[in-house]
Amino acid sequence: MKPHIEARMNAVANYIIATHDSVRSCARVFGVSKSTVWRDCTLNMLDYNPELYCVLHNIFKVNKAHRKSGKVGK
Repeated sequence: MKPHIEARMNAVANYIIATHDSVRSCARVFGVSKSTVWRDCTLNMLDYNPELYCVLHNIFKVNKAHRKSGKVGK
């Protein structure tokens, strides 16, 4: 994997863990598409760092539950 992609993946993962922000919000902060954030945090992260993937996956599950329930915020 290219070094700049690894650096972005780590930065995005650390940001999401620290803020519990959504994929869309994170994409705006980093200036990339939501698809890039999602791919970095799921498909690429699973191969790169499975432990970090599990943490991110749990955050995404909580965010999805909030979105489905109609709750605003975290």
